[in-house]
Amino acid sequence: AGEINLRERVRSTLEVESGTNDPIAIFLTITLVEIIAAHADPEANVLVTNLVLGFLINMGLGAIVGVLGGLAIVRLVDRLNLDHGLLPIFVLTLSLMVFAAAGAIGGSGFLAVYLAGLIAGNSDIRAVTILKRFQDGMSWLAQIIMFLILGLFATPSQFPAIMVPAVLLGLFLMFVARPIAVWLCLVPFRLPRPEVAFVSWVGLRGAVSILLAITPLLGGLENGRTIFNAAFIIVLVSLVIQGWTVGPLARRLGLIVPARLGPLDKVELELPGSAHHELLAYRVAPGSPVARGERIPRWARPSLVLRDGRSMRFQDMGRLAAGDQVYIFVPDRYPRLLDKLFSSRAVVDP
Repeated sequence: AGEINLRERVRSTLEVESGTNDPIAIFLTITLVEIIAAHADPEANVLVTNLVLGFLINMGLGAIVGVLGGLAIVRLVDRLNLDHGLLPIFVLTLSLMVFAAAGAIGGSGFLAVYLAGLIAGNSDIRAVTILKRFQDGMSWLAQIIMFLILGLFATPSQFPAIMVPAVLLGLFLMFVARPIAVWLCLVPFRLPRPEVAFVSWVGLRGAVSILLAITPLLGGLENGRTIFNAAFIIVLVSLVIQGWTVGPLARRLGLIVPARLGPLDKVELELPGSAHHELLAYRVAPGSPVARGERIPRWARPSLVLRDGRSMRFQDMGRLAAGDQVYIFVPDRYPRLLDKLFSSRAVVDP
């Protein structure tokens, strides 16, 4: 579908769902597999009570540890004078400690790490650009390892036996189960119908679902292989049908917004004896205010301009032209006015 920019409310709804789904799914999957593997036959009311209490304790403790861990990460990174090259490893270690601490007291480590990252990522933390790049690389590494594991477990020769029921189940989840569930969950928020319809359709089942399907195999359940094969096929059906239609559907429903404003690149600078600064790189968009002669604010210090492969001082350039790449020193909390100055009129005034 390509990269699309959705309305803030729709994007936030999908992000919250994506972040909270996995801890809940992991808890339910592991709990049910343990009950089945132990050949337990509790009464229905006892089973429901245990599940509800276990869920509340697991999520509650995970949330508490996650919030405290996120605040601790922000405070430690800002207080300790560590080298920038060591900060990503330090934050990764703290994240693993948050996960372990939550699991040690019976909480959800996945929810704890998610909340800790949410708090740290939205804080004015030191070296945030370096940390985000490192975490992005770690995310790609984790995905590579995850798909390698999936390839080791998958046996395509066994798929035909379960193909038809799995495809029918996948279609039922896409066209019946998820739309009903999403509608019931979003009724109190009174979202417009196009947004509800889009959220209902973008219920992509990814690799995490397949990883959870490995749990019955590891638990030694009788039909564990069948469950895994069915989950694998359902995910493929979801990715093919829903993945290819996300972009066209978003455009048809009018949920696409202009790309976010911002610099091409950002580098944090900690100069001795001064406040933190950032070096931003902007490309002058056609029709932007600076291309039409608007002056750059005094608090920003443009230093270098790249034009047609040549680098020149900003003072020697005169008027900027569309396509120029400008490097500017700014305070670390620069106003967003600078983003608008380098963006086209169509983006600034949609």
